[in-house]
Amino acid sequence: VVLLSVMAFAVIAYFVLSSIGEPTGRGTVEVRDNTSSSSGETAPTVSVREFTVGPRGDYPTLARGLQAIRQSFTLQSADEPRILRVAGGQTYNERIEIDNSGGGYPQHVTIVSEGDAPAVLAPSGDAAVVMLKQVDWLTLEGFRIDAAGKAVAVELHGRLPGTRLSNLQIDGFSATGILCVGVVGSSDGEVEIQGCEFRSASESADA
Repeated sequence: VVLLSVMAFAVIAYFVLSSIGEPTGRGTVEVRDNTSSSSGETAPTVSVREFTVGPRGDYPTLARGLQAIRQSFTLQSADEPRILRVAGGQTYNERIEIDNSGGGYPQHVTIVSEGDAPAVLAPSGDAAVVMLKQVDWLTLEGFRIDAAGKAVAVELHGRLPGTRLSNLQIDGFSATGILCVGVVGSSDGEVEIQGCEFRSASESADA
């Protein structure tokens, strides 16, 4: 087993959900920016929509949770932050696959594993465990990605401004931990890979 450690892959980060307030009702929290404007007025409260996955969550599977986020999209709420909280200490036989080539997926989505132990993604088959394509301002944080039997653990494709992979444990891949295909960010949102740890199944594998 080869241990490869990547602490940072970009220098510009933007994490819109860095400060989340107390719940104000089922599925919604409020974030208040206390910075005053030049006129002395306080910025308005921003609504954050919450979704939960796990034995006691709103949805039993990641697929159902991600589907709910997609179905929550409207043109008026496209930029409204959404957070999918996934119960840690559980193994999910699922992939995270988000292809936004045709549009219609909300921006500013955070998918985070919560709890003392990480949630483990361990799907069957040989496809990458995570595939993101043409997604804006998405954060994936805190998961263990079990890519045993797969050449590639994570695939990133195309324009991904503000996309952030943070504190992931990526194990078992035989060729590449994170494969980037034509990946670009933007002037105000670079692609960031931070604090990820790689354990490959082959000495010749790349992070």
